[in-house]
Amino acid sequence: MIILTPEQIFISFAGLTLILLICITMIIFLSLRIGRLTKGKHLHSLEDIVVELNKEVGDLQKFQDETSAFLKKFQEHVTHNISHVASTNFKAFSGMDSGGNNSFATVFLNEHGTGVLLSGIHTRDKMNVYSKTITGWASERLLTDEENDLLTKTKKSRSM
Repeated sequence: MIILTPEQIFISFAGLTLILLICITMIIFLSLRIGRLTKGKHLHSLEDIVVELNKEVGDLQKFQDETSAFLKKFQEHVTHNISHVASTNFKAFSGMDSGGNNSFATVFLNEHGTGVLLSGIHTRDKMNVYSKTITGWASERLLTDEENDLLTKTKKSRSM
């Protein structure tokens, strides 16, 4: 058994009292800080702010989902629109003295290589325009060398 002298008891009691005062001071200080944090400047509590921010995050998530769906739909739509247009002029009858360099071939295609190729053959006294359907970068109808070159160049230029 340990026997303490009155002086040791007083020092122990004073030490415990000091520790108790420090703890009470810290509790008061932390209570004030928590009070300021939860009170806010405009009478909003911390809980109100968290609830409002959570709602805004939900709204942003909904907006992101809607935007993603719109962009996906838009991208699908754009791939079916005309996105490649190219044209070339040529002399249709190279061995003859007619037509000059006034004949042309123009292609209008989408991302999948589907569209139309228009050819205009110019002669001295008339102009004929022909239309050829293009599907998958090819035509079921016979293409002239100029039309083939134009289609090949257009297909190569889409990857640049």
